[in-house]
Amino acid sequence: MDLTGKETAIIQSKLMFQKDYVLALKWLETKGIKISKTTYYDNLKRLNDSGAERLFDIGQHFPAFHADEIEKFLMIESQLYEQYYQEKEPLNKARILKMIADIQPLITSLYDSTQYVLETNAKFKDILSRREEKPITP
Repeated sequence: MDLTGKETAIIQSKLMFQKDYVLALKWLETKGIKISKTTYYDNLKRLNDSGAERLFDIGQHFPAFHADEIEKFLMIESQLYEQYYQEKEPLNKARILKMIADIQPLITSLYDSTQYVLETNAKFKDILSRREEKPITP
């Protein structure tokens, strides 16, 4: 479920102004969105009600994002090792080794969370297959 520019702006206004709908409506107006208090709250309710669906849609892309993050840090590590082996100055070599050491916790964290991502993805696929078998009616 992709949000429209108006829906995104309404969510931003909710986050920025919490319960002060007057400020939220003024801010929305500066963005070219002139709506009434009733319309504002109707939109917020609809967006809140669709929150789980929006989160589900985001979650479907998480395994690819997770894999991209792992590959990105592994590429950074590989590039740092190349720089290390090309470097002649001992102090610069030490700095590069420090950079390599600094990214290790990030790589480890991503690998540690991989099992969770895979399990969650399997649950998503199970939910999707049940959705396709029995469509949800509004």
